[in-house]
Amino acid sequence: MLARARDRLIERLVDEGYSAERDLPQFLRTAGQQDSDRVHVVQLHFAQLHEQAKTWCGECEGVLESSGHYLDLIFAFGFARIGQARRSRELLKSAEAIVAARKIDSSASEAGFDKVQDFLLRAYRYRIEQALHGRPHVGPLPVDWRNDLDEQLKEGSVNYERHFVGPRYAINRRCQESWILEPQELLDIYRDYHQRHRVQQEASRKQTVLYQDFQQKKNVELEKRLAELSNIKDSRLLKTQILEVLKSETGNPLNLEESADILANLLLISPRVGESLVVDLLARVEKLLDELSSITDAASIDKRASLLGHALVMAANYDHAELVQRLWPRFVDLLHQSQLSKSPSPEVNHLFGQCLRSLRKLGLRDDIGRMIALADRLVRGGRTIKALKASAGKDWSFTLTTLLNIAGGWLFFGWLDRAAEVLDEARYMLYTPEDSRHLDGLFPKYYANLAIAYVNVLGQAPADLALNRIEELLRNMRRLRDTFTTAKYYARLHLNIIEAVVLALVSDDFATGPGARKWMDDDEYLIRRRIHRDHRAMLAKVS
Repeated sequence: MLARARDRLIERLVDEGYSAERDLPQFLRTAGQQDSDRVHVVQLHFAQLHEQAKTWCGECEGVLESSGHYLDLIFAFGFARIGQARRSRELLKSAEAIVAARKIDSSASEAGFDKVQDFLLRAYRYRIEQALHGRPHVGPLPVDWRNDLDEQLKEGSVNYERHFVGPRYAINRRCQESWILEPQELLDIYRDYHQRHRVQQEASRKQTVLYQDFQQKKNVELEKRLAELSNIKDSRLLKTQILEVLKSETGNPLNLEESADILANLLLISPRVGESLVVDLLARVEKLLDELSSITDAASIDKRASLLGHALVMAANYDHAELVQRLWPRFVDLLHQSQLSKSPSPEVNHLFGQCLRSLRKLGLRDDIGRMIALADRLVRGGRTIKALKASAGKDWSFTLTTLLNIAGGWLFFGWLDRAAEVLDEARYMLYTPEDSRHLDGLFPKYYANLAIAYVNVLGQAPADLALNRIEELLRNMRRLRDTFTTAKYYARLHLNIIEAVVLALVSDDFATGPGARKWMDDDEYLIRRRIHRDHRAMLAKVS
């Protein structure tokens, strides 16, 4: 009973976090003029930011026509998060009207617009309603929705020979890149392609169609079972199902990245079962991360970052300080590998903040300082920004994106003076005129990555600085062209930038301010420490 009570408390901290509205005393929510005005300032500027975002998209060829309603849905989520329910519902209703009108267009229907728009509208509506009702922004989209897609869209995600992108791929790509739609699950958008490719390889060895069909069905069933686990409430049944998944996973021809996906999903729901299962999964994580360490492609880095992030959360929640201290150096390794990549991983960017938060929850302040210093030394090597820029050449945007992550770490602790130089350098690069020959290395995708990293860091800056810089960015950004294969459904890069802008301003970190956020982190650490201390004391009395 004592263990279950502890696990239920830990599960709530994992699922819902430490809430400002529920857990922060009123005097701290309103303490200090600077922090108390943050939400009000955002409310005053948010409508203007919405109009500026629409203006920028309208100046980018074809973007507003294909994606204007998605922009409204993203801002509808933001309005809901800052307490402006009426405006949120107005934007949702407007988007619904646009989708309904486009169904009349037969050409749009033939292009798969109806399938993509129906699902994404439904998904955004689900998340907006969550925010409007004050529910935590956690968990996957309903399992039944994906089962329905499996039945409706059996043509496969991508036909690489014809360079044709179908509606299922477009849906998966949007969900994968949108934290609003999928705040926890890292989807494999090439699932159908990878699955067919793997099955073909196995079939060539086995020379049997029966084996090919069996393996394909087995892996699809495993994915469905993972998705359905989130709906199981009974802890004993959940433990049984998880152990069966682990057992079946060892018998499947899954690659290491797929095994990482499985462990990441299981870690999210493991607190419902208890600490023993969490510890078992964490041991598997360390072993798997060792096996993945030699694979340095972008997909592997993303998978490792996601898995490592989940492991850090669980290790911190269950007071395993020694494990957190073993895990955070792995992040530095990932940061180094991501820096060498031509497309720095957004998962690694997110992981930087997760490492800081996990270390802070355990009171490991010395480790925090070492991690930031090590990351800075790894990237800069003691060089000035000017010298680093000169040596990086056309790869400067990648290095600058990594430096922005480090600047985010500095801002996390209020070290604005250290972050200012990096922010100014990113600002300068984002506002340079577009070079048609891309001699600066800023192709549209890399420009978007830099803009998103810049906005993410501003989300931890003082409110006035953040709002002024974001408004300035929307006025001065390059007019990007969307050349991705999903362009007939939506403007991928533009939506990613707009979502980053919205999330930077409606996050709990930005809304509460650094003072209240520090108090919440410190108090959560004390609560978690007392939970484990009291549990150990009661067990000692019983024994």
